[in-house]
Amino acid sequence: MGISFYENLWHNKIVNKLKKYFIPHRGNEYKPHFFRLPAVLATASLIGLLFLFAASLSTIIIKGSSQLGAVISSVLVDLANTDRTANNLGGLSSNPVLEKVAQMKADDMAAKEYFAHTSPEGKSPWYWFRQAGYQYSFAGENLAVYFSDSTEVEKAWMNSPTHRANILNSKFTEVGIAMARGKYRGVDTVYVVQVFGRPSTRSVATVAAANIPVQNETKPLPEVKKPAEKPAVKGAATETSPKVLLEEETFIAVENMDSVPAIAEEAAPRENSASAILKVVASPKTFLKTAYGAFAVVIAFALFLMIGVELKRQHFRHIAYGVSLMLLMGAFLFAWQFFFFGKLLVV
Repeated sequence: MGISFYENLWHNKIVNKLKKYFIPHRGNEYKPHFFRLPAVLATASLIGLLFLFAASLSTIIIKGSSQLGAVISSVLVDLANTDRTANNLGGLSSNPVLEKVAQMKADDMAAKEYFAHTSPEGKSPWYWFRQAGYQYSFAGENLAVYFSDSTEVEKAWMNSPTHRANILNSKFTEVGIAMARGKYRGVDTVYVVQVFGRPSTRSVATVAAANIPVQNETKPLPEVKKPAEKPAVKGAATETSPKVLLEEETFIAVENMDSVPAIAEEAAPRENSASAILKVVASPKTFLKTAYGAFAVVIAFALFLMIGVELKRQHFRHIAYGVSLMLLMGAFLFAWQFFFFGKLLVV
């Protein structure tokens, strides 16, 4: 009986508070407190603080540490595996050697300020696989630049048919992701490299190389002499080049015709390992858009109540306050995209 009384009292307090803040009535002079100047200023301050928080995270990503890079890489692996699970595919396992492949490619792009699958010297993605000692039966590569948000990178890759085909390729069993900070077209940025692989039965260097630290400069492996290369049609398999499976300006997925795929059980779908906090850290723009979306819903609902409940008593100044808050969030998102952090590019 007593508990019910206090529950009802607490419930009535919450209802009265919400009514005072959102619903125009005689008790608040038909001016909901949510749209009064003190509350509007507090809401605008919170909107600004959220922008500063997300922008600070993006700045840390662009100028951050290797530890942060490891966090972002783990989140990107989880996002890729989420998309694979949604398409009834097994998860990809992180491979330290593929991470080294990705790191060497990312460092090369950052050092030479290019963004392409093939380097200015003509080195293909598979050159870095050989440098790291990863013998593959299938391999692929996705690239991104102007990176500031993990979720947006994954969405951009999934919206591109060829990149999506790499992420959802059932032939791949392993993945490696790395980042490098540098300049592209004169702008400080982060390069992201995502490489996929399926080891061949002859891949003996994978386990041994797992404990090799990634360095910016890596000594090339000894070249193995092969028979003279025969003229080949573009995309055809030869003794010295892999068979192209996917192609977009430059190829991004291949099959090594000289290697036999290692027999491996497909990984079972797994739960995301990255915590919600890590996902916020790795996806600041997505966090900001989600938070602003929640604010927009609340503000729109409050405007609807204020305009719709009491048609005869409209306070246009308070309506203007609500519209101004919506415009403020739009301005911050516009500034993010076009003035501060550039536009994400994938290839």
